[in-house]
Amino acid sequence: MDTLIQIIFRIALFFIGLMFFMLLVFIGLVLAGLWLLRSLWYKITGKPRPTFSAFRFTPRQGFDFFYGRAGQNPPRPSQRAMDDVVDIEVKSDPTHGDDDPPHQINR
Repeated sequence: MDTLIQIIFRIALFFIGLMFFMLLVFIGLVLAGLWLLRSLWYKITGKPRPTFSAFRFTPRQGFDFFYGRAGQNPPRPSQRAMDDVVDIEVKSDPTHGDDDPPHQINR
């Protein structure tokens, strides 16, 4: 009896998955049809067809933009004033032995 229920359940899941796949295919075909109708409309009216994406960016333009600006602004030293730099002296830790590695502290 359990195997019969499992078989029916698997068949039902298979058909649910098949219906979902067919729904996705149908949506894709509708979108492709609308896109073709749009293309046909532009061809009939003689208007220029817009590009596929709304963003008018090509990787070549981005590369050329930054490649051309490479020599314009040479690197300059940091703007930090030397007054901000504090010189410190290392002091020995009385709890730290000389023969121990720095990451180990004897307590």
